[in-house]
This record gives sequence, C-alpha cells and structure tokens, in this order.
Amino acid sequence: MRGATFTLDISLPRIGGAAGAVGGALWSLKVAIDGPRPGDGIADALFFLLPILFGAGLAAVYARYSGTMGGEGNAGFVQSFVGLVLLAAGLFTDLTLGMENTTRIVSFGFLILTLGLVLLGFAMLKIEPLPALNFLPLALGLLTPLNILVGDAPFIQLAISVVFGLGWLALGTLVFLDRKEPGTKQV
Repeated sequence: MRGATFTLDISLPRIGGAAGAVGGALWSLKVAIDGPRPGDGIADALFFLLPILFGAGLAAVYARYSGTMGGEGNAGFVQSFVGLVLLAAGLFTDLTLGMENTTRIVSFGFLILTLGLVLLGFAMLKIEPLPALNFLPLALGLLTPLNILVGDAPFIQLAISVVFGLGWLALGTLVFLDRKEPGTKQV
C-alpha cells in the first residue's frame, strides 16, 4: 500500500494505559466469576496482580497529564499510588504467605486509593485532560465508599465491583488512545 505508514508508539502512557485497561477487564471478569472478595474463588491470584496493573495505569495517567494537574492532582496521584502499594502488600501477604487478618491492610489500602482517586478526579475535572469522561477518576474513587454504604447487599456489591473494573478499563483505554504530547492541555 502506498502512503500508508504504521508506527509503533511505545511510551509509558501507552503501555501503562494498556496495563490499566487489562487490569480493569480482569478485575471485572474476576469479580463476576468468583465474587468481589479474595478467597472466594479460583482466580484469587489475579487479585495480587491487579493492583500492579492499576499502578501502571495510574503511572500512565500521571506521565500523560502531570504537567497540567497542579498540586491537587499530584497529591492525588501519590496518595492513590500509596493505596495501591498497601493493597498489593495486603493481598500478597494474604494470598501467598497465608498470613491471617490482612483484611485491615487491604481495606486501608482501598481507602487510601479511593481518597487519592477523589483528589485526582477533582484535579482532572478542572483541567479536562482526557479525550472524554474526565470524571472517571472521581467516579472510581467514590465507588468504594458507596460499596461500604451498601453493606450486606451481595448483588449490589458485586455490581459496584464490576463497575469499578470497567471504570479502570475505560480510563486505561482513554490514556492509551490519547496521542497528544505529555504535559499539553487539550482544548
């Protein structure tokens, strides 16, 4: 074919965006099959891998948009990343080392993650960096408290957990597909 060119863009935002999207899809699939809590099914090993994929997706968001986010967005990124590290550590100790009572670590990691996503979400609403759906980090951050408020309603908790994964899928996909230069504001 004449005139058609294909270039492979390998950059942190694209790789991280793809990782975040894969993490979101796997999260939704895992909770749809096994339930929203570790220890409920056959695919529990995914729960350790998923915070790592979400961390790559979060790093992609930061790499792509940090130049325009300001202090609020940077603080949200750091807090979300710390939450993901705590979440991964809690899941690792529970699933591989078999340590008991790691639910506090996992719960605290989720809490820190979601508070960071709320901060990041407010920053992204101000600057509107994504090609669409700039509210996604804020919505992801609000899903965990909503899940806590629902209490013992298994179907609603499952639905919220699936939506959480689909939100990461959408966020990772948007970052992956956004081809603008890092640090530039979209119009």
